[in-house]
Amino acid sequence: MNIQLILELLKARAVFIGFVLFITMVAAAMFTMQQPKRYTSSTSLVLTFNDAGPFDQTGIPTQLASSYMATQIDIIRNKNVALKVVDKLGLVSSTQTAVDFMQVHKSNPDWESDPSIELKLRDIVAEALLDDLSVLPSRESRVLTVEFMSASPLYAAQVADSFTEAYIDVTLELSMEPARRNAAWFDSQLKVLANRLEAQQKKLTSFQQEQGIVAVDERLDTETQRLEDLSSKLTAAQAQTYDVRSRQLGEKHPEYVRAVERERSLGRSLQQQKEKVLQVKQQRDQLDLLVRDLENTRSMYDAAIQRYYQTSLESQFNQTNIAILNKAVVPTRHSSPKVLLNMALSVILGLVFGIGFTIVAEVFSRRVRIEDDIKEELGIPVLASI
Repeated sequence: MNIQLILELLKARAVFIGFVLFITMVAAAMFTMQQPKRYTSSTSLVLTFNDAGPFDQTGIPTQLASSYMATQIDIIRNKNVALKVVDKLGLVSSTQTAVDFMQVHKSNPDWESDPSIELKLRDIVAEALLDDLSVLPSRESRVLTVEFMSASPLYAAQVADSFTEAYIDVTLELSMEPARRNAAWFDSQLKVLANRLEAQQKKLTSFQQEQGIVAVDERLDTETQRLEDLSSKLTAAQAQTYDVRSRQLGEKHPEYVRAVERERSLGRSLQQQKEKVLQVKQQRDQLDLLVRDLENTRSMYDAAIQRYYQTSLESQFNQTNIAILNKAVVPTRHSSPKVLLNMALSVILGLVFGIGFTIVAEVFSRRVRIEDDIKEELGIPVLASI
């Protein structure tokens, strides 16, 4: 079937094609008129990729920006956000909602006595809202458009704005709730550290009082100096004893006896002083251990209290990285049904159906249309045509 045959076929079937086109357009017009008018209202949000608060400005890497935007879209379309919208607009308490619920659950006669009826209503209305909600990201932009379609233009605008507000509330909850838990944990740890710090401080004070320690380093220096002096005196006494012994005065000589007794006395004093120095060193080591434990606990306490104040501020910071660019306005023209689009599609479908039926009819009932048909059907040449 060549182009010339198709053109002749269309000319011959023009009335039929026109009739099919007319029927298709009339059907599309009637369908469009029967469809309820629906209005679409939208609001725009701007998202920044840095953290919501001033405590962390690391931001989000560029390669993760697309996944971040996709996550925000999922949050907006989350059922938890829709439930907040239901509560914000008081949709469950409306009479129409109850009527719709009865129609859906007419097979259950005991629905009014169901104690969970309000929860079921909230879930049904929330799911219905999500069905009419669209979240559209802008290409290479940080703008999200939240659209809602409804039979009421005012209701469409209210729901669109409510979804953005509920989304901001949920975002705040997601950022503030972990901070609240952290603050509560740090608060409990601060109590533990404060008790430990107090106990270690009392232990250190008691040890100093029991040992009579005022300035252990000064005492150690004094005792060490006294030890060195005794050691020097003992050395001198030993030299004197050796000198007396070398003169062979005899063991009972008074000078020899005094020299030996002095050496022995200094030796006993030196040994006692060594024990006292060792005792003072042990006291200092034990004191240093107590002081080190106290300082470590105090450092932990200072770090914990600083972190506690930061998390407390984070848990009270009610700002997000979301800004409303455009609030929803009440639409004046319906967005559905689309009359021009439906009629244009009806024209295309009418032409497709008309031409398709014509070609099918020609295949099953072939008629002579052009000279080439005679050559193909009869196998004889055409000499002339009138």
